[in-house]
Amino acid sequence: MVSTGAKIFHFGNAVKMTDILPQIPTDRLALGNIDPAGTFRNGTVDEMKEKVGKLLEEMKPYPNFVLSSGCDIPPGTSLDNVDAFFQSLSEFNAQQ
Repeated sequence: MVSTGAKIFHFGNAVKMTDILPQIPTDRLALGNIDPAGTFRNGTVDEMKEKVGKLLEEMKPYPNFVLSSGCDIPPGTSLDNVDAFFQSLSEFNAQQ
């Protein structure tokens, strides 16, 4: 994928970002990958906060990482979970 010359890559929740990021040059962005169905749609606020916090911690060494969902957000997703996603990111960034 890197050889295509693309500057931004978005990864679904089927892959581990810790396996992917070492392969992405730092001049390219890698977005991903909170599970859209399992966490956004069917998870709880606490689960969302846990998953986002864990992923952000794992991605600390990679300045080219951008937090994102792993794919489209399904219909019926609780806005509380969406809010928890962004709140967790804000709280993480405030600690850095």
